[in-house]
Amino acid sequence: MSNLNEMLNNEINFAENWINSQEDKKKIWLFFATEEPPKDEGYSFWQHKYVNKLNIATACRGHSGSSFGIIMRCLQSLSKTKYY
Repeated sequence: MSNLNEMLNNEINFAENWINSQEDKKKIWLFFATEEPPKDEGYSFWQHKYVNKLNIATACRGHSGSSFGIIMRCLQSLSKTKYY
């Protein structure tokens, strides 16, 4: 596995584990499965409470706006294939 794939998988796993540690995890997964960010903002600029919580939770992991957006899109896909 390449370093980039390994890093991406580590970040997705971190975010997935963080969501699953939350009391409202079912609501968070449902949010990712059913909601789309505004087209002019994407996940990186969307001021939704669940996106903000994840932004805070992953802040220490060194994400740029684009890498954060990629992780959010991966969570969106994961929510549809694994959780809903």
